Amino acid sequence: YNFINHQHHDAGAFQIYYRGPLAIDAGMYSGTSGGGKGYNSPHNKNYFKRTIAHNSLLIYDPDEVFKTIGYGGKFKTEFAENDGGQRLPGDGWFAPKTLDDLLSKDYKTGKVLAQGFGPDYIQPDYTYLKGDITEAYSSKVKEVKRSFVFLNFDNEYIPASLIVFDKIISSNPKFRKYWLLHSIEEPEVTESEIIITRTKNGDSGKLINTVLLPGADNSVITAVGGPGKEFWVFGENYENEPIGGRDPAGERGKWRIEISPSASVEEDYFLNVMQ
Repeated sequence: YNFINHQHHDAGAFQIYYRGPLAIDAGMYSGTSGGGKGYNSPHNKNYFKRTIAHNSLLIYDPDEVFKTIGYGGKFKTEFAENDGGQRLPGDGWFAPKTLDDLLSKDYKTGKVLAQGFGPDYIQPDYTYLKGDITEAYSSKVKEVKRSFVFLNFDNEYIPASLIVFDKIISSNPKFRKYWLLHSIEEPEVTESEIIITRTKNGDSGKLINTVLLPGADNSVITAVGGPGKEFWVFGENYENEPIGGRDPAGERGKWRIEISPSASVEEDYFLNVMQ
C-alpha cells in the first residue's frame, strides 16, 4: 500500500550497499530546493519521492498527468512532473483518513506472489521474492511483475549476486519502458555491462551489472547525470544542493542508468545480473 504523505512511489525498488553505497535511492529531502522547505519543495515533489529517483521501472506515457492539488505549501501546483513512474494514489495526493477510506480507494500498489530462502534460515545461500506491482501504475500498463534472487557466495572476490527479472506489458506499444539503476559516481558503460564504483569517503565498493535482457540487438543503455542533469526528469533538472554541509559524502547521487528496448512492443522483459 501507499498512503501518500512521506511515502515514496517506489514499489519494487532495491538498493545495494557493499563497501559503500552502490545502487542508491537518489535525491535528498532537505536542501536548497524550495528555500529549504523539504516536504513542499519542487525537488521532493517532482523527483525525490517519485519512481524516477529509485531503482525501479518507468513506463512513459507522454499524456499521463499526476494530480497534486492536495500537496500543500507555498509551492502547491495542480500537477506534478510526468516522470513516467508509478501513479499518485488518492485523488490529487490526498492521504486516506480512515480505514474505510483506505479500502474504498486505490491505495493498494501490489502483492507478493512468491518467496523463499534457505537452506539455512539464519545465513541463507539464496533469497527469492516475486511481486506483482501492476496496481502501482496507471492504466498505461496491463502487467508489471518483478522477481529477485539474491545469492550469497560467501566469497571475498565476488561476495554475492542480485538477479532481477522484470515483465512489463504496456497498454500501448509506443510507451517507452525504462529500467533504472542509480549511482553516486559516474558509471562506466560498455555494450552490455555497467560498472559502478564508490571511491570517495573512504569507500571501495564495486558493482558490475550484466544486461541479459533486452538482448544487445534490442537495447539502448544510457547514462544520465552530471552537472545540470543530476536530478533530471524528462527535460527538467530539479536541483537540490545541501544546506550547511548536510551531505558531505554526496550520497544524494548524480547519475542513473536507463535501459530501454529499442523496439516498440507491448510486452518486454528485463534480466539483469549484479555482482
